Amino acid sequence: GVVTATMSLLLGLVSYNPELWTDAVNKCCRLLAKLNHPNASKEYGPEYVYYKTINPWLQVKVLRLLQYYPPPEREEVYKRLCEVLQKIITETSMGKNVNTNNSAHAVVFE
Repeated sequence: GVVTATMSLLLGLVSYNPELWTDAVNKCCRLLAKLNHPNASKEYGPEYVYYKTINPWLQVKVLRLLQYYPPPEREEVYKRLCEVLQKIITETSMGKNVNTNNSAHAVVFE
């Protein structure tokens, strides 16, 4: 809800002038890691899980924002981001349900 709307606003601001919003990179990496944590479905609740993907709309927005910037310079943030991206890529598989495939692959393709 609110975080997704805020991310939309932030994306618009970043697309206009990315230099002003470089501090958002570390926070977005932390948010992406939180969304892909094994206990995330319990933390966010069923209303944020769409066909086994936790808040795919927010994940896509976060990944889109990160595309405006080079990789994080802080070692721990970079490592966490790499782990999350690896998890997203390796744990996405094809299933029989088209909606499950669409929600999972939307995050992968972004």
